[in-house]
Amino acid sequence: MIRKTWQLSQPLARCLVFAFILARSVGAQGTTPGAPTIDASRIRYGALDYVLSLKREGEEEFIGTVRDEILPVRGDDPVIRRVQTVRRGKAVTIDSTVSDASTLAPRWHRTVEPNRDVLLQWADGRVRGEVIGSGAGRRAAKAIDTVYADAFDAANWDLAVRALPLEEGDVTTIAVYDVERQRHAYSVRVVSRDIRGSSYVIHVIVQLDKNTEAHAWFDDVTRTLLRVETQISHDTVMRQVLKP
Repeated sequence: MIRKTWQLSQPLARCLVFAFILARSVGAQGTTPGAPTIDASRIRYGALDYVLSLKREGEEEFIGTVRDEILPVRGDDPVIRRVQTVRRGKAVTIDSTVSDASTLAPRWHRTVEPNRDVLLQWADGRVRGEVIGSGAGRRAAKAIDTVYADAFDAANWDLAVRALPLEEGDVTTIAVYDVERQRHAYSVRVVSRDIRGSSYVIHVIVQLDKNTEAHAWFDDVTRTLLRVETQISHDTVMRQVLKP
């Protein structure tokens, strides 16, 4: 989630890319957890490493790495556990989430950042949790207890996209939830499906507001996130690229 102050230490969903806090809602409705178009079996489990960089006027600067682990927790109530670790210099941010393995409905979310911790729990139609400031005077900066309307955890917007059919020309919105803006939506458009080797690479544009969009590329077979590029200023692009 990219803030207007561009906190680069935040994980994939935060730091990278899709400018969750920068973006404005593109609509109150959208595809929600468990919708007919959502097929969570399309998501491949495993651990992947990415490089983060900033590109300005043709020059690219390495700024950090992302470790993204997506793991199944099987049993009577199967869930998907995801841990995203962003390292930038000495700063480390860890984003941990738990989602329903079938519907992708959020269950639990914890973010540990250099400046704050965030804890969210979804149950009984509500979102409850707290935002805790860091430092010597550590305290609960904000208590959260609000009605929950169906939406994906904004930190896992890309899992929702991976679970969609992603046919060329498809256009939809996905409903997401985050602490700052609560429920809102992103527009998702499948631009192309290009052959690369033995499979296709899917190019998706996520419209964050009328002036801001992020480009993401997925492998069609594995639905692996290959690359994300987001324009964070008129001359700067934030890139997250899968390591070879």
